[in-house]
Amino acid sequence: MSLLNIPAYDVSTESDVEQKFLFPLLTHPSFLAIPAKAILSKKSMGSLSFVDKTALPRNYIPDYVIFFHGLPVCVVEAKAPDVPVQRAIDEARTYADVLNKHFPTKMNPIEVVVGCNGYEFVVGPVDTNASTKYSVGDLVIGSERLEQLKKQLGVDLLSTIGERHRRRNNAAVQLKPANALSSQLFLDRVKPNALAPYLTPLYEMFFRAEDPEKIQLILDQAYVDTAELREYDEVLHAMLRQIERALPGEYRTIQTDRKHEYTLTPELDRYEGDIGSRGRMHLIIGSRGSGKSLFIARFFSHLISEELKRTAVWCVIDFNRAPSSIDNIEDYICEKFLENAANLQFDPYSLDGLNRIFAVEINRLVKGPLAAIADEPKEEKPVTPGGMGG
Repeated sequence: MSLLNIPAYDVSTESDVEQKFLFPLLTHPSFLAIPAKAILSKKSMGSLSFVDKTALPRNYIPDYVIFFHGLPVCVVEAKAPDVPVQRAIDEARTYADVLNKHFPTKMNPIEVVVGCNGYEFVVGPVDTNASTKYSVGDLVIGSERLEQLKKQLGVDLLSTIGERHRRRNNAAVQLKPANALSSQLFLDRVKPNALAPYLTPLYEMFFRAEDPEKIQLILDQAYVDTAELREYDEVLHAMLRQIERALPGEYRTIQTDRKHEYTLTPELDRYEGDIGSRGRMHLIIGSRGSGKSLFIARFFSHLISEELKRTAVWCVIDFNRAPSSIDNIEDYICEKFLENAANLQFDPYSLDGLNRIFAVEINRLVKGPLAAIADEPKEEKPVTPGGMGG
């Protein structure tokens, strides 16, 4: 009896190896009996930034990661039958080794790695190249080879690994965050910084500025472009990349330097020829404080191309200051547009401007009601002949 009556020769692709062999082997009660909820599949995991610095393929994600007691304890990699099984376990071992380095010192929860190509099944430790190789045809119910595999990859072993590392983590010194402490205790232990009176005005100016002159100063002299930001803070950039991977697929990171913008401008150029009958919407997405509003202000004041400036009209509406009720939201938007519209290149309140804005409506009136009034014959007043006797 082979695994769930699926012969090895029916496994022909990497997907077959994952779904028809590996997952049943890991979860079926007659085999390794690992709970399905303890197995995280590739669809549930995102590519991690540290993978780019290894020999692993770009955006590599292992097929399965097994968790016990909240910690990863085993990495499983599947390959197609024509790929050597050693490559599968090498990739799993590399991924596990790097992931272990992101845990505290002396805590390496992933201790077991697995590779399989549908014909051979290899299991071994993370910290050495030693491994045990099994033929898939030998892993049948009641066989000695299956019992041997249970000792190397069974629930008891993996659960013990997770429990051991969980206890070790709980035994570590835990620090309470400052915002959870009593405010008075925090003030008593931390004395005021002598530089605070000098730095506070600068902080307020650059991070809480509402004065248009100060905002303009930031745009002119204090704006940090993307390249400089990555150079100054590589850790922050890695975090941003991880957030980007969680966003929908149709997105691109905005790229700028001091004088040019390379992502939004090409999209706006496409609008003229591909706007459609219902218009288009372009979203600028970012976490709170990431600089969306500042980027928009800088785009229209410094980065917009001359060609686009000749044809585009823009308006910035702050909905944070909008009325709490949305009953008259259309009126609010129209009023704010008239107040803040930039680059119109004509006066919307002049007669010529009103004719341009309401050309369609005026044309309908001229051809309709106004035409009827203009064509109505005038009534002739009665005339009394002068100088004649009645």
